[in-house]
Amino acid sequence: MQTNTQAHIAPPMEKLDGERHLEVQIMNLKNLGYTMVSGAIPADRLKAIQIAFDARMNEQIAELGRDYRNASNRFDLIPLWQEPVFRQLVNLPKIMPIVRGYMEQYWEDEPVVFGAGHGHCLFENSPAHQAWHNDARVNPKASDMIPPIYIRLSFLVEDVDADMGPTGLLPGTQGTHVNAPSWFTAPDGQPRQAPGMALASGKAGDCLINDTSIYHTNTPNRSDRVRKIIWALYAGSRTPIWVRKDLPEDYQRAFRLTKADVGASDDPVMAALFRNFPEA
Repeated sequence: MQTNTQAHIAPPMEKLDGERHLEVQIMNLKNLGYTMVSGAIPADRLKAIQIAFDARMNEQIAELGRDYRNASNRFDLIPLWQEPVFRQLVNLPKIMPIVRGYMEQYWEDEPVVFGAGHGHCLFENSPAHQAWHNDARVNPKASDMIPPIYIRLSFLVEDVDADMGPTGLLPGTQGTHVNAPSWFTAPDGQPRQAPGMALASGKAGDCLINDTSIYHTNTPNRSDRVRKIIWALYAGSRTPIWVRKDLPEDYQRAFRLTKADVGASDDPVMAALFRNFPEA
C-alpha cells in the first residue's frame, strides 16, 4: 500500500495593501510611541541630501574642529532649512500621511513644522551623548515651560546598524511628563540597556517617527563610521510655542528660525507647514 509522503506546504502570509500599511504605522505611533518608515527619502533625493550633509559637516569641522560640541553636548548642524534640499524632508509622501493622520485622529489638529531641522553627527568610537530622557517633561530651569507635545522625524543619512549609535526607545512609555528613572543611567552618565528597548537602526533614507514623550536615548557608536541623521519636529497647529530658556542666549538665537530664514514657497502645503514661524 502506497502512502502519500509529499510534504504539505503552507501558503505564504498575505500582504496588507498600502492603505492598511498606513493604518498600522499610525497605530504603532499611538500604541508604541514610534514607527519606522523604510525608504522615506526617494533615492534621487537621498543622494542630494548625502552630498549636502557632508558638505555642511566638513565646513563645520574645518571651522570648529571635530571636538566641537554645543550646549546639548552634540555636534549639530544648525540650521539646515535655508537649503531647499533639506526643506523637502518635511513633506515626503511616505511621511506626511502618517503625521497628518495621527494628529487628525488623536489630537484633532493638523501639523506645522515646529523645530528647526538640523543634522547630528555621532563620530566613530564615541560614547552616547545623552542619557535616557523624554522631551515632554516639565523642566524646572525654564520658569514658564509648557510640556511640549511633538512628533519628531529622524532621517538616516547613511546606513545605521546596532553598533553605530542608533536611537534607543522604550516602547509604550510615551505620554508621560516625567523623566526616566535615574537608574536608567550608569554612574558614568551613559545610558543602560533597558529590557524591551528598541533600536532605530536601518538603511539610508529610512525614517524614525516618534512621540517625543517616549523614553529614548542616544546609544554609543562603537563602529568606525560616523552616524549621520537629520531631525525635524512637528507640532500641532494649536501647540504653544515652547522656548528653551535654560539654554544660553546665543544658542537660542542659532536654534530660532523665521519665515525669512526658510524662504518663500509657492507650494501652499509647504507654506502651511511653516506658517507658525515668526516673520523675522
